This record gives sequence, structure tokens and C-alpha cells, in this order.
Amino acid sequence: MHLVCAASIENLEMLNKKIGIIKTDSYIKDFAEILRNSLCRSAENIQYPEKIEVFRLNGSLFAFVLPSQFENEIPQLFKSIRTECYKFSKSRFWSISLYISKL
Repeated sequence: MHLVCAASIENLEMLNKKIGIIKTDSYIKDFAEILRNSLCRSAENIQYPEKIEVFRLNGSLFAFVLPSQFENEIPQLFKSIRTECYKFSKSRFWSISLYISKL
């Protein structure tokens, strides 16, 4: 069994209007890095040796597929992603508001 998860920056269009496309693209890249780093830490927590890929679907929508070993780790993973986005947002003009879900 695999777990499909999605994460997205909310209000991307408004973000483009407020700070411009170039800065918004930077936010999207930073968000992807937050996802990758959080997944890496979660994999280490459960001693999962393989890399988890993060896929950009469109705009600010990303998906990742987790093996079933992550089932119990998902609440902590989502909390970690939200915490890292909050930390990132504290030092920026515009905060990252995100949507994350297990599908």
C-alpha cells in the first residue's frame, strides 16, 4: 500500500499580485525545499532508507507518494511541514499558507 499526499501554497494568484512572479517563484522553490527536508527527517525517524520524491504538479501544487511504513508518521510529518512553513514565513513579507492532505 502507498499513501498519496498533496501539499499546496494557498492564494498563489494573490501572492503573485502582491510580491510579483519572481518572488513568488522563490517562495514556491522554498516550499518545495521545506517539503523535501521534512520528508527526509521523517524517513530518518522511521529508518526508511530510500529517498522520497516530491513532484510539482502545477503552480504551487506538489505531490509525494509515501510507502505504508509512513502511516503512523504522517501526523508528525504534516506538523513538521506546517512548523517549517511558519518559521519561513516569520522572516518574509508574505506568509506561506498551505494545504496538505493524505489522499
